[in-house]
Amino acid sequence: MGRDAATQGRVGELTRLAQRCLVRLAEQAETPERIRREVFYRMVLAEARRDADAMPHREAAAELGGRLTAAGQFNPFRIYMAIVSATDQAPTTGNFGDITTAPAPRIRTGLTRVDELGFAKEFDLVLPAAGLDQSHLNRFATFLSRTLSEIAESHGLLN
Repeated sequence: MGRDAATQGRVGELTRLAQRCLVRLAEQAETPERIRREVFYRMVLAEARRDADAMPHREAAAELGGRLTAAGQFNPFRIYMAIVSATDQAPTTGNFGDITTAPAPRIRTGLTRVDELGFAKEFDLVLPAAGLDQSHLNRFATFLSRTLSEIAESHGLLN
């Protein structure tokens, strides 16, 4: 969602919607569900701005997630950061012979490795980082295909 907005040039639109949702959430009584939703919208903002100014949103999500953990509730921020860690490709100085004039992508979702028989295999980095497998992806396919507007509407934030 956030990554798609960044690659499709819709960061401004997504940012305005997520910020609008955060304003509406701030008007509600503090409950674990409201905090979890705040974490979600902060993570959307962080992912949309992953190449620029993600840190303020990550810090806010981490603080909110810490409150969930302290209350014995599920903290989705930890999974998000595991995914960021697995997919963030920091530039290195290794393999000097591989340097080209084309910039390498900073975020990767898969990794290609050659197996013992010489066949290239694509490995997903996101699902294992989140502690999930293909069966989870199939189970949550409906949710994963929703737009931010649809999710915000289901949260009652677009009235």
